[in-house]
Amino acid sequence: MSNISRDSIFLKYCFLFFVAIIPFSALLTTIIDSRINNILLSSSFEEVIIVLLTLLSLIILARRKEYRNKFMKGLGSVFGISLLAFTIYCGLFLLIRGINPVSFVGFVLNVRFVGVVLSGALLGIIYKRQLVNDVSRLVVVCGVISVFLGIVMVLLPPRYLTGLGYDASGIDRPGRPGVQYLVSANLPIKRMQAGFRSPNSLGVYLLIPFALVLFNQVKLLKRNRYLVLSIVALGVMWSFSRGAWIGLLILIGWYVFVNRHLLLSNHKARIVLVLSVVVALLGISAVTLSPVGRSLLLHQTDNQANGSTELRLKSYGSNMRLFVSNPLGRGHGYASPAGRLSNNNSGAYVVTENSYIQYGLEIGVVGLLLFVVFMVATWQQISWFISPNSRQAYWSLLATIATIGLFIPIWTEESVPITWWALVSLSIGLGFASQLKHSKNSTS
Repeated sequence: MSNISRDSIFLKYCFLFFVAIIPFSALLTTIIDSRINNILLSSSFEEVIIVLLTLLSLIILARRKEYRNKFMKGLGSVFGISLLAFTIYCGLFLLIRGINPVSFVGFVLNVRFVGVVLSGALLGIIYKRQLVNDVSRLVVVCGVISVFLGIVMVLLPPRYLTGLGYDASGIDRPGRPGVQYLVSANLPIKRMQAGFRSPNSLGVYLLIPFALVLFNQVKLLKRNRYLVLSIVALGVMWSFSRGAWIGLLILIGWYVFVNRHLLLSNHKARIVLVLSVVVALLGISAVTLSPVGRSLLLHQTDNQANGSTELRLKSYGSNMRLFVSNPLGRGHGYASPAGRLSNNNSGAYVVTENSYIQYGLEIGVVGLLLFVVFMVATWQQISWFISPNSRQAYWSLLATIATIGLFIPIWTEESVPITWWALVSLSIGLGFASQLKHSKNSTS
């Protein structure tokens, strides 16, 4: 076997492990022992995996001139320049703030997805296109497994959930993560969690397999496709994650928009579409008019102990003022919601679950702008992807992630974005390969 084959196969299985570790660690946490949660679901474990994967990619780049040449050509784009600029900025930010454990953790958290993109881009260059299909299929399988795990946890009596480390009130206690498994203290309805660090994590994670199946990135028989979509949608709804609910609506809306000509040309499809809109409007009306429904929409989150709407709005205002008054960021190095980085006049923590404000508080206006440029350039690079279904799937995920980032810290908290970035980085790698091939054909 050639060295190139060994490199590609080794990286392939590292990447498959990387994508699968989140739901399978949730499986171990649920079935075996909650103490595994402290290792496999900890942010430190994620950073270790990312650092090792990045180092492995750099070693292969250093050893293989042909890979290095292709990769450097790919970095000559807006994507490559923004990637390097963001990484360099975070490195300088670390030096300016002083190298200490807290600032170093912040540096790792801010650039961890850069390492995923680096390794995925390399893997896309040296491995065949089938890899994206393998990884996407694995994500869908893991998503379905996670839903069934969540159902098991919902059916478990409270004493078993307490033994697994979860708490009805969401209060931190020795040996427990303090994750609230109820919708709220006043509403004894369980939220599906499946061993993830929070129900929000599960809900947003399930949006990834939903988009891949909805846009036919993962090929399934028609009957199986509807079954998988129903199972995953059930998990999203049962997580009671408002951000995930919004994301699900965005994905479905995007799909309807993309396929609007097909829907309008088919008589049965038009009837189903109209009935769906009517049912959706009636459902929204019923939820908003019902006290129980309002409680579900405005329930306390596990990281907002004082969660009233008034305090939430004050929290946003307070953090926006901090964001404006600290244009270079504060560099606390936290991956938790932005509100935990600040406090109000009374000394109590205020919470705002917003990715943009959180990133702005962490690395400042400059870092936030570089991050946004990097995101836009990433999706421009994916436009080289050949398959229209793949393009629509990832573009729909972009719109979803960007929108729900207004409500939960999707980029810098939880394990969810790591899997998402793994898929994105593979697409970028294939974009590199397609771009280089296109340039070569044009030259010849």
